[in-house]
Amino acid sequence: MYETILATTDGSEYARAAVEEAVRLAAEHGAALHVLAVVDRRVREATGLSTEELVTVESEDQCREHLADAALLAADADIECECKVSYGVPPERILAYADEIDADVIVLGTHSDHTKHLGGVGRAVRAGSNREIRVVDDRTTDQLVELHRT
Repeated sequence: MYETILATTDGSEYARAAVEEAVRLAAEHGAALHVLAVVDRRVREATGLSTEELVTVESEDQCREHLADAALLAADADIECECKVSYGVPPERILAYADEIDADVIVLGTHSDHTKHLGGVGRAVRAGSNREIRVVDDRTTDQLVELHRT
């Protein structure tokens, strides 16, 4: 049984599948739902971009749009969710927020046909957490790709 669920979003179809799975789990378990989007400071610091401030504002706007989409998915299922924008390195911020809210499970999306592994953020979250990690496929929220708990 879950009491607190954390889903992450970057606006991709993979993240949308993760949010849909998190909404389903929240409804099934009567759990609190939190959705996190991270403004990646590594992108802001990349060379060749305009000013750091402009990039940060654009990233914040994108994160807020992704969270608004997640909130709509939750509202459509009559689930309340707490949405948050965080700043830093995504795996670090995801793990810190999971600790802050004492998440029972972290729900992530996977890219493409990866059935046995995650992308960089997912790998880092999995390696750094003793929480349950649910990874869903972008093609269907019913297909659980990986379940990890240490």
